[in-house]
Amino acid sequence: MATNEFVDVLVAEVDGMIRNATLGYAQGNKFVLGGTGGAGGGSGGPPRGFSGKLLQTHVTYDTTEASTMSGTASSGSLLDNLNHIRYIIDNIVASGGADANAVHINVANEIAPIDEKTVIDLEDILIIEDSVDIFSKKSITVSNLKTAVLSGYSSTNTIFGEDLTSQIPAVSGIYTTENSIVEDTLRLYINGIRQRKINYVVSGYSVTLSETLLSEDDILVDYNYEDVTATGYGEGAYGSSSYGE
Repeated sequence: MATNEFVDVLVAEVDGMIRNATLGYAQGNKFVLGGTGGAGGGSGGPPRGFSGKLLQTHVTYDTTEASTMSGTASSGSLLDNLNHIRYIIDNIVASGGADANAVHINVANEIAPIDEKTVIDLEDILIIEDSVDIFSKKSITVSNLKTAVLSGYSSTNTIFGEDLTSQIPAVSGIYTTENSIVEDTLRLYINGIRQRKINYVVSGYSVTLSETLLSEDDILVDYNYEDVTATGYGEGAYGSSSYGE
């Protein structure tokens, strides 16, 4: 055997032995990488038989990501996919780890800066968390909210904002309403501030305050009232006829 032929055979034999002894080698026209799946990223080692590292620009590009991320591939490689990820992470970090425009449970002064609407419309929409649906976000109109709030009251027997201011200063602190008040339905406001029940006493058509109001004060009341029935001497407090009906 010629020297050159011997060297070629020897090199081929040594090369085959090296490949078989490493994790990456040719097997049936396939390049076996040698790694296996498992916890912590799997087991095994890098393929052998070559030196250096593979560039990101030489790994194929995922074009699906381009359509979902509205990105433009400049190199058409893995590098662009990684740049998209870096961009998203940078924006998350810059916004404090969340949507900068979101309302948070632990951040103060997020609602106050929002433009105020001073005239409420029945079709305005409010956001709520539904307590019977694991507090899922829902919406409700002011109209439906009004209906729900007043559902316990008769629409024909409820008074809102009856003004008793003209009776100031009332004798002995007694103010008279236009209707007989149903027990425990009175809501009394002095200068716009709702009063506690210990500050007044209700009896029929009268509300007795424990404090004396001044001429610059105002007093308003909300309440339910009872239907007027015949008493034998007319209707109402004094009757609308001489001897009833």
